[in-house]
Amino acid sequence: MAQPFLGCEKGRANPRDPEFYGLARVFRKASDYPLHFAALKAHQVADVTDFPVGHIVFCLPSKVDTDQGWRAVIVHLIIEGENHAKMAWIHPDCLEPLPAPAMDVSIQVHRTKQRGRHTPTISIGPVDPGVRVTDDAVILDARWHYQIHSTTDNCTGKCASMCRATARNDVCFACIIEFARTIMVTRKRGFVCCERGVHRSLASAKLLEICFGFEIDYYHASHRSSTGCCQRDAHSEEMEIIHSLRSLPKLHKLNVRALADILKLPA
Repeated sequence: MAQPFLGCEKGRANPRDPEFYGLARVFRKASDYPLHFAALKAHQVADVTDFPVGHIVFCLPSKVDTDQGWRAVIVHLIIEGENHAKMAWIHPDCLEPLPAPAMDVSIQVHRTKQRGRHTPTISIGPVDPGVRVTDDAVILDARWHYQIHSTTDNCTGKCASMCRATARNDVCFACIIEFARTIMVTRKRGFVCCERGVHRSLASAKLLEICFGFEIDYYHASHRSSTGCCQRDAHSEEMEIIHSLRSLPKLHKLNVRALADILKLPA
């Protein structure tokens, strides 16, 4: 069943566009319009969440058969001190897409250790995966302890399989969302870093490019290509990578209060 129409404010981009994906801000709460939902039953909005105003989410392209007009989103949360990305649904009329990234924003891939004869290109201190902000930069420390699986042992972060695996890791993608949000708010230069600029930082940078539209400087990243890898470049499977985010854990499994509970809809 289609959700009630709350109306779009003049001049706002239409968040109901099924092909739209990218960052958006919650600018109003669906629960502030209880009369619009009076005809609905609780089971019809069972997975819909009412996010606070100001929350930034990553919108996924719509799937008519599963989303039923609600907007599927990925949200960044801090759970027990750790970053997590969870999938949820929200009323599309509560969202306003953020502007496209500024063209003058600089994001570079760096390595913190020697790679062959190439010396480190940056020093960011002890391993502390996540996002940190300095006076003049935003740093994504992609030195995660997780094994990011790929199709072959010769795949790099440029390969679709490694990008997909990174996107499906809820901690990794939560950090990538937070990095993208912080860059767009502060307009500071960004550094995406791992030990050798081959796998984790490279896959993270590709996701920033594919999902959020950033332009990336890959000068210090690995440029190696191997006939032994999967030969499936991430850009050849962009939409498959974005749709793979739907495999992230669902927010409703965390006992978050649903819109139906707030509105006290009948069963």
